[in-house]
Amino acid sequence: MGVLATVGLVFIGCVLNIGCDPGESSNEGESAKATSVETQVSATAPAEPAKSSTEENDSEGFSYSILHWNVESGGNDSSIVADQLVEMGDYDVIGLSEVETPAAYEEALSKKWPGRYEYIRGLSGANETREDDHLWLAFRKDKFSLIESKEMKEVSGFIFDDGHHRVPLYVKLKDLANSQEVVFLMNHLARGNKNFRQEQASTLREWARTKSIPIVAIGDYNLDFEFATEKGNKAFDEFMKDNVWLWVRPEPLVDTNWSDRDGDGVDNYIDSLLDFSFLSGAAKTWKASSRVIVRENDFPDTEKTSDHRPVELILSSD
Repeated sequence: MGVLATVGLVFIGCVLNIGCDPGESSNEGESAKATSVETQVSATAPAEPAKSSTEENDSEGFSYSILHWNVESGGNDSSIVADQLVEMGDYDVIGLSEVETPAAYEEALSKKWPGRYEYIRGLSGANETREDDHLWLAFRKDKFSLIESKEMKEVSGFIFDDGHHRVPLYVKLKDLANSQEVVFLMNHLARGNKNFRQEQASTLREWARTKSIPIVAIGDYNLDFEFATEKGNKAFDEFMKDNVWLWVRPEPLVDTNWSDRDGDGVDNYIDSLLDFSFLSGAAKTWKASSRVIVRENDFPDTEKTSDHRPVELILSSD
């Protein structure tokens, strides 16, 4: 993708839960080994200073295509999943969770579209059983410039870094066409510790409550939304309280995760969602649509493919 310089941006950071299986687990023993954000940036002249959100000029129409996917670290062949990712097309923003080998995805995207993407690596998430299990985000350099990226270690006194869980990956971008600033927030909330997950959800709700800047929050939230009951778990209720966040509900509703905990070949959590797209601030006024991407023979997954399906999010001004 041209000449790259790898720049380690040290920010506050910690770890979110590594597990993705919908069943509650008591295995919360992950320990933090990396707490910064690594950004690969093109070695060119710096972008012009970004305007503040109050100076945004959104007179030009816009459209953003976004893909997010839990790629299942420790349970995939990253080269195979990277090839599958490229086959889905060149999205404006791509967010991945449970990333074990970020270079595999970056190399695949750069080979297909040289110089098109800039990559942000969240470095929290390493533990004693998996050396790398992180959040990751890519964006098109011909559409956005990077204003800021960080891992959110502490928010309003709540410590996301309790030694066992990944931290939200915060990336603020500027639309090069109209100078509009947008925050993309990549998340993977706790699986095995439901009380901690509820605290994560309520903290993110209160964090977003006073923000006017457009915020697009994507990822694996482990909110267990069941199609039959039209309800999620308690963390879902916390997150959605007071309509601070707008859920861009996929149409139609399709399972996003395969889990066969008892080994009988049947999905134990059929007709449920773990992966979500949310909007807050000014983004709640945008036109938005979402779909779960279903590929032939994607479920049940194998030891070389992801146990989650990707989710596509399309946003526009009209």
